[in-house]
Amino acid sequence: MSVSAGLLVSAGLLVATGARAQGAEEAATAEPKQGVSPAFEAKPSGDPAPGTAAGTPPTKATRPTEARAVPAPAAGAPASAPAEAATPAPAETSTATPAAGASTVESPPPPAGEPLGASKEENKASAASAPETESRPPDEAVDVASPWAVSGFVDSYLGFNWGLPKPQEDINQFRAFDASNGFAVSGAGLNAAYDVGVVAATLSLRIGPTAQTFAGEAESQRDLANVKQAVATWRPMGGDGSLTLDFGKFDTIFGAEVAESQDNYNYTRGFLNWLGQPFYHTGMRAALELTSRWTATALVVNGWDSSGDVNQMKSVGLQLGYGSERFDASLGYLVGPEERDFVLVPCRGSTGYTRGQVETPCSVSGEESEYPADFDAANFQGLRHLVDVVARANPVDALELLLNLHYGWEQLIENAELEKFRRVWWLGGSLAAQYAFNEQWNVAGRVERFEDNGGSRVDGDLDSELVLHSFTATVVHSPHPVLRLMLDNRLDVADQDVFPQKLRSLGTTQFTTTFGVVLATP
Repeated sequence: MSVSAGLLVSAGLLVATGARAQGAEEAATAEPKQGVSPAFEAKPSGDPAPGTAAGTPPTKATRPTEARAVPAPAAGAPASAPAEAATPAPAETSTATPAAGASTVESPPPPAGEPLGASKEENKASAASAPETESRPPDEAVDVASPWAVSGFVDSYLGFNWGLPKPQEDINQFRAFDASNGFAVSGAGLNAAYDVGVVAATLSLRIGPTAQTFAGEAESQRDLANVKQAVATWRPMGGDGSLTLDFGKFDTIFGAEVAESQDNYNYTRGFLNWLGQPFYHTGMRAALELTSRWTATALVVNGWDSSGDVNQMKSVGLQLGYGSERFDASLGYLVGPEERDFVLVPCRGSTGYTRGQVETPCSVSGEESEYPADFDAANFQGLRHLVDVVARANPVDALELLLNLHYGWEQLIENAELEKFRRVWWLGGSLAAQYAFNEQWNVAGRVERFEDNGGSRVDGDLDSELVLHSFTATVVHSPHPVLRLMLDNRLDVADQDVFPQKLRSLGTTQFTTTFGVVLATP
């Protein structure tokens, strides 16, 4: 009886030992648990090239972190298996005492590397069938972020003016980029940026009607109408330094709205954007991070919306910005001459002008009816000023509020021969709000008032005065992260009959519906 009991106890110990060994083997080959051995390793990467969010200086943002998965080790590869899971739990030593008189049988331990509970023959067969693996350390995360960043967009719309003006093209008065009825292509853009920290470059190319309107006729003559931005950047204090210097053609730092529809609350741009501010500059820009919340930006440029200049003097600008989690604001000022520093004087009577003639500009043998004369007063008296205020608030996650105020004034030439100027001014204000229901749906609204005293911003008539109001409501749907469908309903109101209606009529109101379709890659 005692011998049978001893045999039963020994058999039980062998079965228990084999079960524990099998559990340890399964634990060694199982996937690592979360919190024990991470499945991904990552390193932060560098900064991208300066952005073109128009209206702000380039800032250094962090690239999306690149990550590489660490592959799970193959069975039987001890060096690459996670330490916590690869080490089998030691078999527990039995403390049971065999019954008196029972014979004790001790099983020799298996050779190193062989699983418990298996015979030597089984272990050899398993080793022969297992694939050969090379012992190697776990893969390390590699930062493969490229210094290049490329993005693009296409922008089309369907417009309808309820006043039914004719012809169908360029009939929406005082509107920059949505001027036509029916289907239309606004434009397409391609952005390329290169950033290695200390130096960077930005190139923004645009084609289409919006690009031509944005650039103006002078840029077409210089073959620069399709180059929206071409900027070389240097950070003399290092890639993470507080000073950024830009040289080239870049978007203005003033105003709340930008040229790209997808970056605004509303599809149509307001009066302040089209009439009250510059679009771009050519020259130098310096941005300095004063503190974690305060920045200062300075400009020395040719002037408003021109890669060339019509006078010897330059325009200078300064902007002070503040930013926090829920509120940011900027105060900017730009001043410089925008009048030519020479004038064309007509030759009287039957005389004309021959180039190269010094003593008498006009003579009987002259070929041209007018001659150029110096007008240096334009460099110092014919100045244009702009004060710009932008404030953005985010009181709750779903709601954004945007305020923009402009005040500008200018000395325009009234009589060049007498060096006489006349002062004109303009004043504008815009308040916009955007509410996001979710990632796919949001609504936005904008109200504006713009007053042009002297006609310098509307039609150049020094005797005209015009007051404009606009009310815009927009529904935005994003069925895909790169696609924006924007439906604008907008009412423009003037204090004079300036809006075309039907074939030959003018009215004080202009109501339009515009459906914009914009596909933009990040």
